[in-house]
Amino acid sequence: MKVDEDLLKQSSIEDLVLLLQEEKISAVSLVDFCLRQIKLLNKELNAVISINPDASQRARELDESCRRGQLCGPLHGIPLLIKDNIETSELPTTAGSLALKDNFTGRDAEIIQKLKNTGAIVIGKSNLSEWANFRSERATCGWSALGGQTRNPLDYTRHAGGSSSGSAAGVGAYFAVAAIGTETNGSLVFPASVTATVAFKPAAGVLSNDGIIPLAPSFDTAGPIARRVEDAALLQNVLSGTSSINGTALESIAGQRIGILRSATGFHECADEVFDSTVHFFAKQDADLVEDLQLHIADEFYSNMYQVFQWEFKNGIEQYFNKLPNTLSSMSLRKLIDFNTKNADLEMPYFRQEKLEKAMALTESDNKVNADELKSRAREDLQKLFDANNLSILIAPTSGAASVIDWINGDKILGGVSSLPAIAGWPHISIPMGKIQHMPLGLSLICRPGDESLLFQVAAFYQNFRESCHRRNN
Repeated sequence: MKVDEDLLKQSSIEDLVLLLQEEKISAVSLVDFCLRQIKLLNKELNAVISINPDASQRARELDESCRRGQLCGPLHGIPLLIKDNIETSELPTTAGSLALKDNFTGRDAEIIQKLKNTGAIVIGKSNLSEWANFRSERATCGWSALGGQTRNPLDYTRHAGGSSSGSAAGVGAYFAVAAIGTETNGSLVFPASVTATVAFKPAAGVLSNDGIIPLAPSFDTAGPIARRVEDAALLQNVLSGTSSINGTALESIAGQRIGILRSATGFHECADEVFDSTVHFFAKQDADLVEDLQLHIADEFYSNMYQVFQWEFKNGIEQYFNKLPNTLSSMSLRKLIDFNTKNADLEMPYFRQEKLEKAMALTESDNKVNADELKSRAREDLQKLFDANNLSILIAPTSGAASVIDWINGDKILGGVSSLPAIAGWPHISIPMGKIQHMPLGLSLICRPGDESLLFQVAAFYQNFRESCHRRNN
């Protein structure tokens, strides 16, 4: 019943569960492999903040259940990492902050209950950009006071995106079969893009945010990070409590109306070359391509977005603290800022807390931007583009390659396409597209809400093409 990296590379979640049923592997062997990987690599990667002490025992229980022919569901025995701003009953939920290191709630977020009910094993909590990257305007992706600096498993000198850094890096390093992260503006798709993993940001309101530390509740969502498109689809169905997404690849994409977002290019000539080869692939498959599409976002949109985030964080974090079933219920944003100041040598060795301070300073007179208006504008921009060109799907580079970690100046991020679908609440998936030298680039596919199955099926079609090319070249 040996589990190794090659088996995990070759197997989907569905394959692994079948192997468990046939007793060719066990949940215990899966958990043991992941724990060995964490022990071997996490001291340098810092992708995992805490390990579930009950994971092995839960695996034994699930193996016994399997021997009796009783499967919990499609995730039976599958080890998952959970971003450490999502509550799990076994471990503290910290957002990477030393102020919350003892935040044991004894609760599972609603989405965690769904995962466990279908047989998933929480193997641990993954590191993140502290407070989901809502602390400093000069923060480094994947750094938290509690978890340290998450590093990219493909190059330890580079970051792993943010803020779901540890979730993506952990999947890439085989610390878990898959992971759950969160996104407000790119925090799922960006880490996936720079770690050669798959991430899906669901449409707004599809998943419950119950039990998740908020950044901006009007825009926050959890979502899956996996190594394969079909695994992300399976996880999303479990998280949403439906079977609405079909993650099986289309047999052909001939006639699919696909928009090419050229305004998301021009940041790096090598990235553009990789994207051009992807566009060429879609053209060879007789997709109906609409070239040279443009989406130019005004600076005012970003400044308004920032102010809405500040306001929603200020209110949302206070509400979260007040509802905690422990002594941290007396925490407040003011007390958090004071804690960081008092413990500046540990909490602020590289950058400060401007975002927290600006949120704290907001008054009612500053509340000039409405979240609904911001959403409406983003939806209108996307809707116009889709309607005018009769698009099924829009594609673009997700981001540039990961930059070298820089604790003095912060990250250098070239390109990105996350803001409009994030604020509009439209579905968005990032899948591996290619590389600049040894560093991966992601391909973004964006669709209207309700078209998620088509999104996944086209993504799986492209994934299968890349895998067939890899097999031919090896």
